[in-house]
Amino acid sequence: MAMPLVSPLRGHLRIRRLKQLPLQDDLQHLRFLLSSSFNNRAGNSLRGFESIRRWSLPWESRFTSSKSMPTVQEDGSRSESIWKLEPDDAAYWDLYLATRPQYTDSFFEAMYAYHAAHCPSFETAIDVGTGCGQAVRKLAQRFSHVIASDNSPDHIAEATRRLAPFHEHDRVSFTVCAAEDLASHYPPASIDFIAVAECMPLLNIDTAIDGFARLLRPGATLAIWFYGRPHFAEPAFTQTCQPLLDRILDASFRKVVSGRNPEQRTAWQRVMRGMNSWLDDVALPDAQWDHVQRRKWNEHAYLPFFGPDACDFEIERASRVGGREEMHHHFRDETFWEVRWDFATLNDFVAASFPGMKALQDGDPDIQRLLDELRKRMGTRVTNFAWPVVQILASRKLDA
Repeated sequence: MAMPLVSPLRGHLRIRRLKQLPLQDDLQHLRFLLSSSFNNRAGNSLRGFESIRRWSLPWESRFTSSKSMPTVQEDGSRSESIWKLEPDDAAYWDLYLATRPQYTDSFFEAMYAYHAAHCPSFETAIDVGTGCGQAVRKLAQRFSHVIASDNSPDHIAEATRRLAPFHEHDRVSFTVCAAEDLASHYPPASIDFIAVAECMPLLNIDTAIDGFARLLRPGATLAIWFYGRPHFAEPAFTQTCQPLLDRILDASFRKVVSGRNPEQRTAWQRVMRGMNSWLDDVALPDAQWDHVQRRKWNEHAYLPFFGPDACDFEIERASRVGGREEMHHHFRDETFWEVRWDFATLNDFVAASFPGMKALQDGDPDIQRLLDELRKRMGTRVTNFAWPVVQILASRKLDA
């Protein structure tokens, strides 16, 4: 079978059929075409960047390299990459989507209302750290063009596959790029809306925020949100089952968080600081941003996906909240993104809480014992779960 390759045409990336090439060569060619040096040829037309037609690649889920992007220490411009999937783990994303919050129309409409109050344009949006493209579907309902970005070519291939049935090829485009490097891929003041869903703690915060500020046109919107571990909403289960769930997640994450090399340890410490601070460690300087709003739902619950028992480092909490920012607290709103799960679905969430987690849990008798105890306590009942959520909205300063 001939292998399709991406080739440049009038600044776009199009798919053409060529002779079969080794898989690694094909992947390297894709990475080259998505590099900033290639993108710069496209000028100021965003539709000229990385518009990828849907293709059916036999190697989409069989990349020969599991490496995504270069990693940099905490004092570098990029964050250390700690979220890495196995190259062929498309099944992970199925489980992930089945056991994560389903973003509601009202959540996005509130963001769009905020955006419209400061910027009339709904032309171009970027979804940062797109993963399998969950947020892109919502963004493409309002914006003329959505760029799905991720630092992993494996994720981009998965997002491309999943989004193909929903949008024409010229409605959504894809770029392999670290979030901290996006400003070198696109013209300054060219983006209307940047969504950073569930990945802000993974980033080098100051480098990423500065890059987002350069990308957004005056009045445009930066929207950041993060949700944590689900919690039992019914009091009876809160007392008997939540502590068990917490212990299971801590024991599971201990296997991937503790005992890392120095760069990964620093990255995990940064991730924990961001979650533990409810993203209050994200600074939005007055010189760049206006109308900053921070909203928090279900603050009585624990936001981090793992707790102190999973960590072999000191857990920090930080606040860099500006004096002019608005704070909105929805202390207890357990209908927010509410789901109803039985034990089997909750167990699927635990298995998909991090790539490769299920294999680690299956080989650990202590975790299996805790899961068995949780199964007994829940029985066959279906119960309500809610999510702790934090959201930050900021408007690019008009006179910056």
